Amino acid sequence: MEQREVEGTDPISILYIDDDYEDFLLTEAMLSSKGRKDSRKDYHLSWAESADSGFATLQETNPDVCLVDYRLGGDNGLDFVRRIVESGFNGPVILLTGMSNEELDQAARGAGAVDYLVKRDVNATLLTRAIQYGLRQKSREKALSRQATTDDLTGARNRVAFDRELERVVATNRRSGNAFAVILLDLDHFRPINDGLGEEAGDRVLVEVSNRLRTCCREADVIARWGGDEFAIICEGLESAADASILAERIRTSIAEPFVTDDGTTNTTCSLGIYYSQAGSRDFDNLVRRADQALFKAKKAGRNRVAFFDEPMNEVLAWRAGIRSLAEAAVVNGSIGFASQPIVSMERQSVEGLEVLMRLQDDSGKTLPAEEVVSVAMGSELIWDVTRLALKRAAEAQAAFADRGDSGSVPFVGINLAYRQLTRPDVLERLERLVAASGIAPATLEFDISEKALASDTDRTLWIIDGIHRLGARVALDDFGTGDMSLTQLARLPVDRLKIDRSLVRDAVRSPSSRAICEGILKLSRSLSISTVAEGVEIEAEARLFRANGCDMMQGKLSGAPEAIITRH
Repeated sequence: MEQREVEGTDPISILYIDDDYEDFLLTEAMLSSKGRKDSRKDYHLSWAESADSGFATLQETNPDVCLVDYRLGGDNGLDFVRRIVESGFNGPVILLTGMSNEELDQAARGAGAVDYLVKRDVNATLLTRAIQYGLRQKSREKALSRQATTDDLTGARNRVAFDRELERVVATNRRSGNAFAVILLDLDHFRPINDGLGEEAGDRVLVEVSNRLRTCCREADVIARWGGDEFAIICEGLESAADASILAERIRTSIAEPFVTDDGTTNTTCSLGIYYSQAGSRDFDNLVRRADQALFKAKKAGRNRVAFFDEPMNEVLAWRAGIRSLAEAAVVNGSIGFASQPIVSMERQSVEGLEVLMRLQDDSGKTLPAEEVVSVAMGSELIWDVTRLALKRAAEAQAAFADRGDSGSVPFVGINLAYRQLTRPDVLERLERLVAASGIAPATLEFDISEKALASDTDRTLWIIDGIHRLGARVALDDFGTGDMSLTQLARLPVDRLKIDRSLVRDAVRSPSSRAICEGILKLSRSLSISTVAEGVEIEAEARLFRANGCDMMQGKLSGAPEAIITRH
């Protein structure tokens, strides 16, 4: 558990764990009186009455300081101190007790507490002094730890820290059975940079490689300089091996960009080897050696490549690489196809909108699943090329609709945005440029974002939706019902349209529970004035059910299959 740095003017958050509420109130009064005279703003004290509730609160709030009573009902305060220290809490822990005992003092420090105070002797001055001493001591420990575990040149973790983190990950995953990956990266032909441009230029490249890795990786990923021009990464919480390959491809693409030196720019590439431990795996031995063997495969295959230790995963990787090559070539020659599927009014049966769907064929003429192509494209800038072309074809789909002389206004068009696009800090600037270049009227444009993509970070979700609205476009919450978003969360999101996933639509006809869920969604949507679309409607019984419950529109085979958008030349 990473402890935040406590600034000189910040309030100090303190968790007091004691089964005696009166002791808590007394301590709170001491700190309140002292806080007004202290150089800091205040002390913020919270209370937990037991070891279990205290541990849960500590995990949730990560306080700056923890005060622990020696007697916690039937629990021992020393055991609790050991427990929270082992869990990763590295703030100061102060043990409070009703008795004075030198052996207990030593035992408290041995368990991980920074101080031991006898309750009857505690006053405001003594308590605040112990807190400030504990904070200073932990700050010094963290500084020394950073020096011992950080690579001097790049600021990444060093090999010692990497080994320690790997031990932690292995121990954690032995219990949880979660998947994780170890990735080794080696710069291709780095020696010519050092020899030709000098070691200073080589050092600049290594520092920039470390910076690019931080940009590509998630905040929780462990990045270390393994030695020389090699780096190592630990990735926890992966849903599949595909996530590891997407990250590796993003890194490979990033490293291939030019590096700035005093003499201009220079280029290099990298090879990456991945060892992926599947969920439930107990095969944790020689992890780095296996990643290194995968790295050797990548180098042997010609460098500037990614390889898995596991051969079946390499077959999947090769298949994904083939899709990426097809998509990249199709972007260059303009052969990526797009189709538009009508979104039809339930009542009037008129075409209200068009969803633009990508179509990519392999060399045999077989159409590849769009979700597979998007999954591959998410690992690079290719996903933005797909979005650019989709916007262009959307404008053409509207024009083709008007050319046919269909009555009514120009339909809105829906464009899908992938989760990886939303994680970029410049997502709104990119969308603004692409919309302007496409020539499409923003008022007729709707970005479809899946429920799973929006559910992870509410504040960022609101920022993205607000930004899209400022562009003049709308937001549709796509595939609703496939994620964990509750109806309460939905009520807080200013989305313009809700698209109920086809699995719920299909089940609603035959399952009373699914029907009740859909009825609840439609009722809430009406009360929030959010337009609704039933996705994947294939039979009249599904259309009747959703029409009877006030659904506004439907999309699927019943109302019209996707039609190819003919490119205008």
